[in-house]
Amino acid sequence: MYLHWKRLRRTDMKRLAEMSASCTSAPVCSACRRPTSCPATSKTPGYATALMDTIAGFRGTPDDVSEAVEVRMRRARVIYEGGHGFATLIEENVVNHRVGDEDVMAGRLGNLLAAMTLPSVSLGIISVAAAREGTMWPLEHFTVFDDSGIHVELLAAKVAVTAPGELYIYLRAFGRLTDLVVHGAEARALILRAIEALPPQPGMTKRSPHSPALSHAGGRLCFSWPRPARCSRSA
Repeated sequence: MYLHWKRLRRTDMKRLAEMSASCTSAPVCSACRRPTSCPATSKTPGYATALMDTIAGFRGTPDDVSEAVEVRMRRARVIYEGGHGFATLIEENVVNHRVGDEDVMAGRLGNLLAAMTLPSVSLGIISVAAAREGTMWPLEHFTVFDDSGIHVELLAAKVAVTAPGELYIYLRAFGRLTDLVVHGAEARALILRAIEALPPQPGMTKRSPHSPALSHAGGRLCFSWPRPARCSRSA
């Protein structure tokens, strides 16, 4: 199925978000390849608002971004529910793309670090230095649902792939892309490097490459850099 975005121009952003949420909540296991943006299950309200504002403006959809963001945030909670598993591959440039201000950037990168600790989530990052020759070239954004269907997101349309031969091609490509990714400590290092590259917030000075402190306040993920230890002089 080839669904033109322009046919949905009269559909508000909330309805489009609900359509995507219904796909995410149903599968027991899904695999996603994202070359340009953070996975939906790790987006923050600030990041989702900045991104969806831009999409609505470009596509000319009705402006109900705040309602659509609420749907996206409910959708993101699926990673905390039992019976679901999510394997996501992102390009390193995803953690460096500027969508929103420094506070939004820090929040969504912190959310990525937090999501990596969940048993339902497997996050792999393809470094810009990864050698792709003989393995796999960069591809478009696609999501695999329980090996039974694949959604491919293009600029002008969303494509639903169900033919067995085409499913096999995407599954084979996903398998090859997994050979390029780093997980765990190496993936966290790439995210932390992106965090360290952010301009410091007013009244805050970036000092340490160590892991940031993550906490929740008022339902929002808060982010701060640790203070360095002071050296004492011997008498």
